Amino acid sequence: MILPFGLIISRQISWQTNLLDRKLQTEQILTGDIIITEILQGFRKESSYQAAKEALLALPFASLCGKEIALKSVENFRELRKNGIAIRKTIDMIIATFCIERDIFLLHLDKDFESIKTVLPLKQFQKSCNKMKFNSPPFFNTLIFQF
Repeated sequence: MILPFGLIISRQISWQTNLLDRKLQTEQILTGDIIITEILQGFRKESSYQAAKEALLALPFASLCGKEIALKSVENFRELRKNGIAIRKTIDMIIATFCIERDIFLLHLDKDFESIKTVLPLKQFQKSCNKMKFNSPPFFNTLIFQF
């Protein structure tokens, strides 16, 4: 039995994991260093860890945080704080900033990203529009995910 990619990496089925599995069939999906770290550190069983690692490493990969993104993440964090929004994890701020700066849609299961979207132009999939098409750089259909 071959498990769906979304289930392998998130250990649960949701509309997000179903969408991820559909998009993997037709589009290139981007992941990144910080995302791989966050996902893989959650596995306790070695076999599950190895399966998820193999699946993630097969995807196109980006380094999410250089100097430019680090500084822009601070600016975004400060803007959110001015608007009364506290983001719990620095990693989420970096991921959101990378997506905003690169005009990439984010697929996630994290409340922080919902808060970020209320102030910043973070593009993310919604359950009601999981079939939508999106504009992406002409060389790459991109979607970055965080579970």
